[in-house]
Amino acid sequence: MFVRLTKRGFAACQDVVSGFTLETLLADVKVVGERIDVNAPYICWRNVQDALIGHIFGPTGGKRAEVPTRFFLALKTITKAINFIDTHPALVDAAAFGWHGLEIPAWGDGPPYTPYPRPGKMFVKLSPVWLNGRNGQRITEWVPLPLGEGADAVHENVHLMLGGHPVRP
Repeated sequence: MFVRLTKRGFAACQDVVSGFTLETLLADVKVVGERIDVNAPYICWRNVQDALIGHIFGPTGGKRAEVPTRFFLALKTITKAINFIDTHPALVDAAAFGWHGLEIPAWGDGPPYTPYPRPGKMFVKLSPVWLNGRNGQRITEWVPLPLGEGADAVHENVHLMLGGHPVRP
């Protein structure tokens, strides 16, 4: 899942997370001018979101006065990206107009799927299939492709580790 942050927003994310979440966050970073494109698993972004919320808001839910604006902006950007995935039509086996190239790793035995790690459920990649509808309309459907061994198993284990679940042998 790609998220485009400002340099200050990315620094805010690095300030609030540590350990494996931080390592995963730093694994695929691309600087594009004043912005930084970060590719990390969905659950990594959920962990960053939770850390930012804990840093920005106090125990009673009120905003901490000493928190710089860059933390709020980073939280806003990350929340938008998470909401995009949470409400994506691929998770509920729906099609969308236009041709889209997004592949979504997800868990489930059938629709609806969830991007949140669920041990015991099948780990699939929802891959796009492009179709031509009536009157030349472009339509994208997503089909679940079971993941194999090797790199795919590593990919699943990264998600599980970030979610605090035991990894697959």
